[in-house]
Amino acid sequence: LQTETVSAQAGWQNLTPGQINRTEIQYVNSTTAFSVASGIYKTTDNGSSWILLNAPDENNYDKLYFVNGSTGYVTVLSEANRGKILKTTNGGINWNYMPTGTNYSFGAINFINANTGYIGGNRFDQLFNGVIMKTTDGGISWNEQGPVYNYFVTCFSFPDALTGYASAGSKMFKTTDGGINWSVIPLSDLFVFDEVYFTSADTGFITGYFPNGNGNQLWKTVNGGLNWTETPGVEYIPLRRITFLNSMTGFVLATNGILFKTTNSGENWNIINLNTSLTSTSISFANMSY
Repeated sequence: LQTETVSAQAGWQNLTPGQINRTEIQYVNSTTAFSVASGIYKTTDNGSSWILLNAPDENNYDKLYFVNGSTGYVTVLSEANRGKILKTTNGGINWNYMPTGTNYSFGAINFINANTGYIGGNRFDQLFNGVIMKTTDGGISWNEQGPVYNYFVTCFSFPDALTGYASAGSKMFKTTDGGINWSVIPLSDLFVFDEVYFTSADTGFITGYFPNGNGNQLWKTVNGGLNWTETPGVEYIPLRRITFLNSMTGFVLATNGILFKTTNSGENWNIINLNTSLTSTSISFANMSY
């Protein structure tokens, strides 16, 4: 897998020195971003240059989430540190392991603020037994939430402090009490979820696919997941990520260098060609004006 970092300052420009396998990227302000590749990288000049940060577990990073320019978290994949995540409080200068007290494998992470956050994955010693854990003290202690049955949790979306959604294989789960309870959102068990993004407690989008279908699809709800409608014009291409700048303007990234953009909350989508032959895996914006 090869990926590249691009900028929308003047169209889309390749900002990746060499060919670095970046799987995640997140802007924290107009000039500063962090990315996960074979290491954890940081830019402070809007992607013109990237610094490799001194973090442990090189080549074993999965997801990252920064709540601001100082405090961020990264999930790790190494067997030796399973059940732990990395945390920095000084913009990536130093990193510390935050044990969860388990040996679970985590593939999803989302923080509401610097102290309250969620990680999801599966209980490694019980294959396909999904788990969601929550911290309210910045990762010092973690408590299991749920249950989420036998599904590996891969993505979170929290439009507010109490309402959250989690995608997990052929199931999607919802909480309205800050993770104390999670209920199954009704949708076909034949649909496999990839990405979820809610712009409000009621309005949200999911990507996924029917295993016997023709490819990925984008679906939308306006009533908190009770009903879903397929979004025309964004289908049959491997869809990777969803992000919205506000309630109306959003993007869906496909792995083949195609970006879909809406300015009316998903009613219509325009195609943007990133003109790259490399695989696209993540998207983040430095400002809200694109």
